[in-house]
Amino acid sequence: MDAMASRYTYLITIFVIVSAVLGATSCAPDTQSKDTRSQGSRLPDSETVELAEADQGITDLRARAEQGNVEAQLVLGGMYFAGQGVREDAAEGVRWWRLAAEQGHLAAQTGLGGRYFDGRGVTQDAAEAVRWYRRAAAQGHVEAQFA
Repeated sequence: MDAMASRYTYLITIFVIVSAVLGATSCAPDTQSKDTRSQGSRLPDSETVELAEADQGITDLRARAEQGNVEAQLVLGGMYFAGQGVREDAAEGVRWWRLAAEQGHLAAQTGLGGRYFDGRGVTQDAAEAVRWYRRAAAQGHVEAQFA
C-alpha cells in the first residue's frame, strides 16, 4: 500500500507541475499560435488569426467556430478566457475549447484539462482533468503523458 501511495503522490506532483506549465500558456493567444509543442502540427491558419485580431471579425470567427472549425473554436475560447474582443467569460471559453477538444484538437484537450484542474470556468475536477490529459497523451503530447 505504501508503494502505491508513493506512486500516487509522485503522479499528482507531476500532474501539478504539468498543469502549472500548461495553465500558464494555454490562455495566451500569441503563445498558442507559436508553441508547436502544445499544438503539434496544427497551428491556427492565418485567416483565423486575422479574424480574431480584428474587432469586426468576431462575428465571422464565431460563425466559423459554430460550423465546427477547430482552430476558430480554440481562438474564440481563448478570447473568452482573456476577455479579448469579447466580455471575459471562462465558462464560455470552456464551451468552445470543449468543442475543439472533442474533435481531437491537442491544445484544446490540454487547455481543457488545465481548466478542470484549476476550476476556471468549470467545477474543479481532477479526474476530468486527467481524462483530458490522457486524451492528449494518447496523441503523443509528451507533457500530458505524465498526468
